[in-house]
Amino acid sequence: MAVLTVGRAFDGLTVYPGEMSWSGDVLTVAGFIDTSGGSNPADVLAAARDRFASLPINRDEPVVPVTYTEDSSIDGFYRVQSSQVGYPLHTQVTYGAPFQLQLQRFGGGSLPQCEVYSTHSVRPNSASVTTTTLNGSNDYRRLAVPAAATDFWCGSQSTAATRTTSSGALSCWYLPSYPAALTSTFTVAPGDYYDGACEIRTKYGAATSQLVIGKYAPRPFDGMTISNGLVRVFLHPSIDTAFEVEVYDGSAWENLISGTGWRIEHDYGGSNHQWDLSNASTQILRSSPERCTVRLVLAEAATVAQFGRVWIDLTVRRGDPFVGGLVQFDTNGSLSGVVAIEPTTSTASTALTGGLRASSTDLPEGNRAVWALQGGT
Repeated sequence: MAVLTVGRAFDGLTVYPGEMSWSGDVLTVAGFIDTSGGSNPADVLAAARDRFASLPINRDEPVVPVTYTEDSSIDGFYRVQSSQVGYPLHTQVTYGAPFQLQLQRFGGGSLPQCEVYSTHSVRPNSASVTTTTLNGSNDYRRLAVPAAATDFWCGSQSTAATRTTSSGALSCWYLPSYPAALTSTFTVAPGDYYDGACEIRTKYGAATSQLVIGKYAPRPFDGMTISNGLVRVFLHPSIDTAFEVEVYDGSAWENLISGTGWRIEHDYGGSNHQWDLSNASTQILRSSPERCTVRLVLAEAATVAQFGRVWIDLTVRRGDPFVGGLVQFDTNGSLSGVVAIEPTTSTASTALTGGLRASSTDLPEGNRAVWALQGGT
């Protein structure tokens, strides 16, 4: 069976490209998306429709890889000029919808250089962490590209380590110094471009774990997962005020500390408050292979209105072994007390610069939890 991929729009669905034609460097593809092979086909199709609609307007991925098993000469990188999905068609044996795409070949058919521009800084903090501190630890200066990439350059000599993610192998490059800004380039075949890529998955109706591209997705945080293939974060299944963080051990996802969640807490005047994340609405700020950032927007009840509006940003970056976060609320800086991040169960730990490190590992691979909060405790 011929298999067509256009970026991550199909996400493993069965796609039948019925018509393909060239006009100059523009490829027009028409066919049928079939979602009848599994459960909840209408909800799965709704997710595919949103991904399709995002293709030509997704500023996070203006160029996407395309592969076609029937004709490898089509493989390459393309700009999506337009995308259309028709009304769902439902028979006794089939559920799906017709589609049409216009794709403009990028780079004249040769593999282009993929370029990633990144900026690096150290925020003011109470732990005396500076760029000199970070230059003493490679893990703070990690850049990652697919291990299948045929070249990599970032302007200086660097060393690499291979990491296995849930979506393919990565080469993680450690830089010899801490740069303020950095442009790195690599070349990779279209079929390997998404190895170790960041992604957001969420729930569409009864269909779980549906891939999101672009900025649109159903708004609840409940049911959403943010992942880079090495670490992932989602709402704790039984604690509405906490996240759960898992790590990929090379073959399966594992919780760092079994059953433990991680909550953001404000301690003030002998009292404390944790925010209910289960009813948070979401804004997708970035959804690219290199980085995904989701903002949780919380409206507090009148009984705790002293906080005003609350925003919690969660970020994963390609190759990073941690989840980054940013907490803001209207009265931050004017209320007494401190903001803290803490595990939901008592966890023995030892202090490190700017945070805490679990005293023992919870996984046979030697991973252990580390948590820190700049500007809090």
